[in-house]
Amino acid sequence: MKTPKISQGQAQVIIGVGGLLVAVIALYYTKKAADSVVTGASKVANAVNPTNNQNIINRGFNALFGLDNKTESVGTKVYDFFNSGKQKAMAQKPVDTKKSTVTTVQGTGILKALKDDPKKQQAATDKFWGQFK
Repeated sequence: MKTPKISQGQAQVIIGVGGLLVAVIALYYTKKAADSVVTGASKVANAVNPTNNQNIINRGFNALFGLDNKTESVGTKVYDFFNSGKQKAMAQKPVDTKKSTVTTVQGTGILKALKDDPKKQQAATDKFWGQFK
């Protein structure tokens, strides 16, 4: 079998196309590897994210203390520990039902009263801006 004779220009084109093919394949595998690194980094960041209640530390503590994340967790236990006195004091404090509540729903309450009485509106405005003098 005879090898075909090619010119120098044809050889350069073949080498160029081969080099381009190698570059495209290398770029594909590099991008694929970079995507897997980004995915892995994202999973690691999510596993240690303190705002995620499924992070690895929270799951470990919950498993260690036998807690589920739906009704109780380490965070709720810490909150209960530091705020148990406040909760008891709040529970024992009687609720005054005679106090009126200010509502601003559909133009009622304090905003409507101020709108209807220009003197009250001016007094409220003066009081508000007076605190910045």
